[in-house]
Amino acid sequence: MGFRAANFAPDGQSPQARVGTIPNGDYVVEITECNFVPVKNMDTISRESVQYLVECGDEDAKNGVVGVGDPSINLFTKFRVLEGKHSGYEILNWSLYLHSKPTALRIGREKMAIMGFACGQPDWDSPAELVGKVLMLETQIRSSEQYGDKTNVKQFKQAPPGSTQAATPAKMDNDDDVPF
Repeated sequence: MGFRAANFAPDGQSPQARVGTIPNGDYVVEITECNFVPVKNMDTISRESVQYLVECGDEDAKNGVVGVGDPSINLFTKFRVLEGKHSGYEILNWSLYLHSKPTALRIGREKMAIMGFACGQPDWDSPAELVGKVLMLETQIRSSEQYGDKTNVKQFKQAPPGSTQAATPAKMDNDDDVPF
């Protein structure tokens, strides 16, 4: 499944992953994991959502790859903080990619468009293409009696020039041709 953003645009600490909340603020991050996951409530795509996607120019909806009754899915993204005293912390984010409600679908797709522009990869055919991209997140602590405090992504921004570069090595092709 591909995504085209233009269709939806509106400190020396261990790099090992650490979890927990971090203070509200802006953090330079690297995308370390990105993939599709099913929504928890077993929601399915509605006719209105398919129509919305077709009107926005979504190729999968226009070509029948996505249709009424297909399961709703989220785009799950894991970010690792690259700089500062919270370096190594992980921030998790879910955005609705396919959903029965067009408004929820629109909000999820708009968030993905902003994230894509912020990390320099507005168009992609697989979420794996976003792994290793660097951007800045504005975060905000969200409190919940049921689930406790959670670090939420409030906004995606471009990383400032000169920010730490991604530590994830580029993926190598498994090409059998010897380059010499």
